Amino acid sequence: MSGRGLQGIRLPFYFVIDRESGNVIRLIRRESVPDDTPTIIHLLAPCSGRRRHASLYASGRDLIHASHVLDDFDSACLRRRVAR
Repeated sequence: MSGRGLQGIRLPFYFVIDRESGNVIRLIRRESVPDDTPTIIHLLAPCSGRRRHASLYASGRDLIHASHVLDDFDSACLRRRVAR
């Protein structure tokens, strides 16, 4: 899981998180944070969080709550309104 882009530029990773459950849906890499929607949010995924996610997933957990992979996770972010 290196963070190298096509031209050697480091692309940040983001957790895609379900607003209703707070569970991580997937991990993506983008140049900038994608827009949140009424059903999902995107939070920066630091290296430590990606390692924790990989470890939990490898141990058989398929429902991984954001609070288990992000030290500074605040559930209030799940309730923020999406600007239209």
